[in-house]
Amino acid sequence: RSIGARVAMWSAAIDIWRDNPVFGSGLGNYNKEVRERIGDGRIKSRNITIFTQAHSIYFHSLAALGTIGTLLMILFSIVLPLRSYIAASARHERSRANFYALAGITVITAYAVFGLTETWYTRNPFINVFVVYTAVFLTSLPRKEANSVT
Repeated sequence: RSIGARVAMWSAAIDIWRDNPVFGSGLGNYNKEVRERIGDGRIKSRNITIFTQAHSIYFHSLAALGTIGTLLMILFSIVLPLRSYIAASARHERSRANFYALAGITVITAYAVFGLTETWYTRNPFINVFVVYTAVFLTSLPRKEANSVT
């Protein structure tokens, strides 16, 4: 899609979020909300393309899940996994565990950037790859060594 169409979709998502800032309009309601807003004249952009999603996980989350849902989505799909990978990378310098940590950091960063222009969590092929890679790399990280008292 063109940049103008994406900006119009993001603007529509912000407009929906302004009406429902805490919890959003609900999952699956983006398309319905955009159609209603075009119909009653609240959205006047000629660039708006009607999709079931806003072509950005961040803007779409704001519209559908509100501020709370967006913060939770970012926390659980980006921040916490990144934190685990970075901690493992610092603990296991030059080891095979460092490979898993760096691979995980790459996956999370790639999906976070990809999410700027695509709502990947609404499409099964994208979310499947993300979940499988994240699960494999997180479970491949060694656990913290317990401090043994002898």
